[in-house]
Amino acid sequence: MSFVLAEAAASLMLTPEEFREALEIFFEEAENTLAGIDEALPKGDVKALKALFHDLKGSAFNFRLDDVGEMAKSLEACALSGALEQIRREFPNLRGELARIKEMVGL
Repeated sequence: MSFVLAEAAASLMLTPEEFREALEIFFEEAENTLAGIDEALPKGDVKALKALFHDLKGSAFNFRLDDVGEMAKSLEACALSGALEQIRREFPNLRGELARIKEMVGL
């Protein structure tokens, strides 16, 4: 599934401009979440990782960023099972997808 700004905006009954403004807040929060993950991962803090991925998952789905939501969901499951190596391998993909969407919408 690919993110289309106009479709996501319409599904939330927002104009593309209003949605873009809301996405600015989402991406600010996502940066904080990514920083938290960067801090928790080397420590092996699976409790923090689970909470961070859970929060990102919910926010992403709320903003119709389904690919990001699915990635965060998968990484949350990894945190629940203690699969830190898998998180280390897959987390860069999540970060990359966020950057791709941010660039695509011009933020």
